[in-house]
Amino acid sequence: MARIFVSHAHEDRDAAHQITAMLGRAGLDPWLDVQELRSGDELLRTLAHVLAAAEYFAIVLTHRALTKPWVLTEMRMALTAEIEKGRPKVLVLRLDDCGVPIELRHKVYLDFRGRFAAALAELADHVRGVAQTVPPPKQTILAEMIKSADPELWGRLGAGSGDDDWRQHEVADIIRDLRADALEAAVSIGSMWTGQRYKAWESQLVAAIRHGRAAEISTPGARRIIKRLTADGFLLEAEDLDYRQSEKAWCDGSLLWILRRAARRSHLFPALPPPQPERLSSLLVYEKPMQITGSGWYAVRFAGPLLTALDAREVGVVAVARQADAPQTWVFRAPDDRAPLKADRHLAPTDLTPADPCAALAEGRDIEVVGFDLATFDDLGLLGGEASGAA
Repeated sequence: MARIFVSHAHEDRDAAHQITAMLGRAGLDPWLDVQELRSGDELLRTLAHVLAAAEYFAIVLTHRALTKPWVLTEMRMALTAEIEKGRPKVLVLRLDDCGVPIELRHKVYLDFRGRFAAALAELADHVRGVAQTVPPPKQTILAEMIKSADPELWGRLGAGSGDDDWRQHEVADIIRDLRADALEAAVSIGSMWTGQRYKAWESQLVAAIRHGRAAEISTPGARRIIKRLTADGFLLEAEDLDYRQSEKAWCDGSLLWILRRAARRSHLFPALPPPQPERLSSLLVYEKPMQITGSGWYAVRFAGPLLTALDAREVGVVAVARQADAPQTWVFRAPDDRAPLKADRHLAPTDLTPADPCAALAEGRDIEVVGFDLATFDDLGLLGGEASGAA
């Protein structure tokens, strides 16, 4: 029978009791210090004895627990025993949006936030030896995405940021070391500024941070996060705004541009819009009207099937026009089109259709300068011929 030591702050005893009760019903042997330590016991000696017999050490991690010296002592004793003897295995049960101590940042944690019952079941399965796939922290996923990006993707992530000095491993290391609250704050701020450079007063950034996932963050806490993001290079203090305001103004740094695009590509943040299509296959199945500008070419996704100037009997859903070298235009009539209409000249969007196909798009929408060539864009090999050259 697996014995599991449950460490917790006194204020979290109700949650700790629920956890130990569930583990007991699952046929495991939980040990809760409040239940079994007696007054007069030599606490450190008793704790060392219990840890030596335990297979798992679970810390109920909350803001309150991190203020308790005894909880931190138990945690460090367990980590030392795990390093020296291989047991107990240390598990982190994260109950709220507290920071994770540096000693635990290499550990995979079970996330109880908003999913207490499901996390209890995962904990029971884990200590019974049932394999569980626990996703790594978002910071790790984003860092690995950036570190492993090929030159083309790395160029797109940083396009327009105004800073070519960042190296991939440097950006990856900075993002990997972000605390969860700082990452969520940076993504929230970045979503305000998608598409172009903006400036904002500090009060606006504080509101964006508090409106996000960690809405319980205080105003002083949000300001501390802003300082942290500034120190890391995600935000820059704006020095050209002086409207007799008593607060500071900020603009986005080059790191925020990179993080913003990586966050959209990662699909880790449900509130963010999907990334711009980067390949013809993605654009053909994209459901919204849009326009993407590249180097010497552009692609348009119409709001709906529209009659085109290439053939009055045919409608188009996507057009790709090449402006440089040998100008050409292709119009795709369906998402699975394998024989697009073709003109050996460049046609502007208003030449292709009776009206501007993107007129229905709202002002200020996100138009990325993606900057890759037409041959790379044509991942389906449908354009052929002159499309094989760089745009």
